Amino acid sequence: MCHADATSRIRHDEQVHAEERSPKVVPVDVWLRRVADVGPAPELLDEHERRVLAGLVTHAAARSYAAGHVLLRRAVSEAVGVSPTALRFDRTCSVCGAQHGRPVLLDDPALHLSLSHASEAIAVAVSHTAPVGVDIETHAAVDFEAFAESALHEEELERVEDGPAGGLAGGLEGRLARRATAWVRKEATLKALGVGLRLDATRFPAPPTGARVCVADLGEVVVVDLPVPWPGLSAALAVSGPFDVIEVRAR
Repeated sequence: MCHADATSRIRHDEQVHAEERSPKVVPVDVWLRRVADVGPAPELLDEHERRVLAGLVTHAAARSYAAGHVLLRRAVSEAVGVSPTALRFDRTCSVCGAQHGRPVLLDDPALHLSLSHASEAIAVAVSHTAPVGVDIETHAAVDFEAFAESALHEEELERVEDGPAGGLAGGLEGRLARRATAWVRKEATLKALGVGLRLDATRFPAPPTGARVCVADLGEVVVVDLPVPWPGLSAALAVSGPFDVIEVRAR
C-alpha cells in the first residue's frame, strides 16, 4: 500500500534529507535478445516447458516460447551459478492454482524474475533485491482502434494519442511509439507489483520514467525505459519497493 500511518509518516519525514543525499539504488540484470540469437536448445527445457511448447499451434509462437525460456534459464543460471538444466521452477498462478503464473526458482525463491517476448524479441530481468517486471512489445501490436479505450487512463489519453512526445517521431509512427511506450511501462509495473493484467490498465496512467510513484494504491514502483536495438519495439523495466534509481545492468 502507498499510504502510511502517522508514525511511519514521522519516520519518513526524519529520513527525507538522508534519502535525498543517498538515493536508494536497486541493481537489475537485463537480457535483451532476438529469438534467432538465442538458438534452439530444447535439452534445457523441463517437462512442463516441453509440454507447453508441444501445445503451441504456430511455429512462430513455439520459437518465441522456447527461446524465451531458454534465455530465462541461461540468465538465472548465470545469476545463481547453477546449471540451466538443474533449475527447478514453480509457476503456480495465485488466482487459479494452475502452472502458468510467474516463475519462481524453487531453490532460491527470493530471486526475482520476469520474462517477456514480442514477435522476434525477448526480455529477461533478474534481481536479488526486489520484485521486478519487464515488458517488450512491438509497435504493430498497439495499432488497433480500441487501444485508447482499453489501455489508457483519462489523464494520459491526449498526451499519448495526440502527442507530441519528446524524442518520438510524429504522425502514425509517433502515435504507435507513444502507445507502445505507455503499454510496456504499465505492464512492467503490474508485473513488478505482482498483479499482472488482473488490474485494468485504464485505472492508472503509465508511470513516468525514473521517478518513484504510487500506482493504484497497490505500492510504489520506479520505471525506466529500456533501449531496444531493433526498430519497431519498445521495452520497459519496473521495480516495486522504496527505491529511487534502477541500475540497469545490460547482459
